[in-house]
Amino acid sequence: MLEIATPKMNSPNYFYTFGYKGSTANNNGLGIAHGEELMYLFKLSSGCNLNFTAADLSISKTMVEMWTSFAVKGKPISSELRNPNIWLPFTTRNPVHLQIGDINNNTDSTVTLNNTFYMDRMNFWRKNAPIQ
Repeated sequence: MLEIATPKMNSPNYFYTFGYKGSTANNNGLGIAHGEELMYLFKLSSGCNLNFTAADLSISKTMVEMWTSFAVKGKPISSELRNPNIWLPFTTRNPVHLQIGDINNNTDSTVTLNNTFYMDRMNFWRKNAPIQ
């Protein structure tokens, strides 16, 4: 859990969730699959339609820029966004994560900084399976 690991780390932690279901996704109605964001980073050809829409291209460019910037400079930024420095590190005082796409509307390609990561679920686990 980031709340436990972060205070012990010497480097910042950047946490994100992916909720965008673009034109390349398998539209089976089950939501976003684990690892589905990889096609926007690497344009995987695992049976996907790789004819990206403008929104798909924007998500792809944003993610590639952020991951590359983080690897090179240690800070994920993207010129594709209105605020290129939107992604702040997760801290115990400021438990934020980058929300790529809207988990409530998977076709919305909005990128936002959020501090409410599945609060009900996280509180359930904090209460029922606390980490010492």
